[in-house]
Amino acid sequence: MSQKKDPRLLFLREIGLNATLQKIAAAIGVDNFLKMWDILDRDESTHSDSGAINLHIRGFNSWLRFERTRLIKSLAADGMPVKEIAKVVADQFGERLHHSYISRLSRK
Repeated sequence: MSQKKDPRLLFLREIGLNATLQKIAAAIGVDNFLKMWDILDRDESTHSDSGAINLHIRGFNSWLRFERTRLIKSLAADGMPVKEIAKVVADQFGERLHHSYISRLSRK
């Protein structure tokens, strides 16, 4: 079943919202996007002198590394051997990590 495209996406394009933000609105829904935009706009610390919203967001890889490390620590705490942890990480994150690196993360 296909979902009907929200007509407000066209309005966002018509007001000149950049393409990346339009993609975000389409992905999370216009209502959620408008809530996010309102929150950002109300926070004066995000505003430049011209009134534009400037926001620094860490790369998504930061989140992936955090999640990977959290998984490694959890599996190690459960007693899973390093070799098996490496396989889980490779399967879930597509990363091949050296066993010594996994051991080091497990001890932190």
